[in-house]
Amino acid sequence: MLKMQKELVSNNISYSLLKAIDDSGPQALINKINITNSGIDFGKQLDDFISLTKEEFNTKYLIVNNTIEDDLFKLAQIVLRDVTINNAKLQFNDAKTINTLNAIAKNADLFKRIKLDESRIKKFNTNEFFEFLKFLELNLDKSFITPEEYSKLIDARASLFNHKSTKKYFNCGDDCEEIYQLEINFKYKNRNVKTILDKIIINHNDETIEPLDLKSGSVDSYEFMKSFFNYKYYLQGGLYVKAIEEWIKTSELAHYKILPFKFIFLPTYNLNNPKTFIFTNKWYEASWKGFTTNSGYKYRGIDELIDILIWHIENQVFNETKEFYENEEIELDDSFIKIN
Repeated sequence: MLKMQKELVSNNISYSLLKAIDDSGPQALINKINITNSGIDFGKQLDDFISLTKEEFNTKYLIVNNTIEDDLFKLAQIVLRDVTINNAKLQFNDAKTINTLNAIAKNADLFKRIKLDESRIKKFNTNEFFEFLKFLELNLDKSFITPEEYSKLIDARASLFNHKSTKKYFNCGDDCEEIYQLEINFKYKNRNVKTILDKIIINHNDETIEPLDLKSGSVDSYEFMKSFFNYKYYLQGGLYVKAIEEWIKTSELAHYKILPFKFIFLPTYNLNNPKTFIFTNKWYEASWKGFTTNSGYKYRGIDELIDILIWHIENQVFNETKEFYENEEIELDDSFIKIN
């Protein structure tokens, strides 16, 4: 019996897809996992603020000098992102519009202190809000940031460019060539692998290549290892080092030495304390082979996760793991119990 081909989230292997499979199982191959959050948004904005020219940044982003409160701004952004809602031609004082916006506000947990629908509706059912919505609609090709967010980007850039732990990676001088947002695609196990490196520094005098990835988050620098495990950055580091190795094979840089991959971490609430973390050779090996911590917890490596991905795609099985699919009976795990 023929199996109907499922539409995949992506035909390319990537860090985000491997992480999703490891976190959520094979369903991540057909159900897109939404990982968008404010921390990731800021990280992307900062990447662009550093790598783009001022003109390029202003083409991509609109600094909204609004006096409207934050929750109304968030409501407007939700409306504009949702094509179905946006096509409904929302109108001021229209009953259907009011019900739609009220439902959105409640689902998004906006105006938390307001419990009554009538009071919440008074917040957005104003000429000012609908005029603001029209203004944003004229700039749908851009991403919106507030003056406060823009000011934070300026401070973040200044910190990275001047802090003793990070400044050398942003002021490398005339001897270096800097490449931002370098996309490298390569084949592995007959599958396409897609990577985008935040930055590489090529020193033609020393004949070295130094790959970097800029991270930001709500924890302080000394807690970066928590994020490293939570977001499985070891998978990203392993893939990106492999990408550089593949990239230089067919270039005039083939004899250059690849320096250790580095994560540059910037705490979003403490911009004055960035720190550089070195992805060691041992971590590179562990990222591909998998590893076990001192507490006995096992982490799957890139090779195993790619094999899992390939098996599920080839067999078109997405609702259960390979182990469950191939075995009618599963022995209960008893490795963690101790009999009295």
